[in-house]
Formats: sequence, structure tokens, C-alpha cells
Amino acid sequence: MVAAVATQVLHPFGLRRLLRTFADRTSGSRGRRGVADHTEAIRTELAKVVERVDDYLNTALPPQTPALKVSFQDHEAQLVQAMKQEAARAELAQAISTARQKITLLRRG
Repeated sequence: MVAAVATQVLHPFGLRRLLRTFADRTSGSRGRRGVADHTEAIRTELAKVVERVDDYLNTALPPQTPALKVSFQDHEAQLVQAMKQEAARAELAQAISTARQKITLLRRG
């Protein structure tokens, strides 16, 4: 279930595309020079992406329950958790963008 949620959540950030691009380049498909020799160069970026995915998944909001009234404290706690989740999403998007830029740079260089 977590994998399905992660796939739905991470798709807009391009993680799937990042991994597909990296896989295509490392396999040397379509006669292009792969980046298999550059795997060490992007190791830190990929590790950062994995770390940010974990952070994001750890901030998942609990499922909403049909409550007629929510106390102010509960509402405030939900807002704080939602802000933490949004911050984790922004950090994940940045980590993916950085990794994609590094892959593109290595491909060209």
C-alpha cells in the first residue's frame, strides 16, 4: 500500500522519469553513451532523493474521519502536520530536480 501511495504522490515530481532516464543511460540503450561510469558521481544525489522520499512518507497525514466537530487543538495539529508534509514535498522536489540536472550535466559532459 505504501508503494502505491508513493507512486501516486511522487509521480508529479518526476521521480519515475528520473529513474527511467538513469536506467536508459546506464544500460547504454539506443546506441547512446551511458552514464554507468558516472554512477559514483550521482550517488549522493540519489541518496538524497531516497532520504527525501522517506521523509515525505513519514509525514503522511492520517486518514480523515467524518467528525462533526473538530477541536481547535486537533485542527491546529493537523495544520502543523500538513505544513510539515508540504515542506517535505518541496524538499523532495528539489532533490529530484538536482539529481536530474546532475544526470543531464554528466550526459553532456
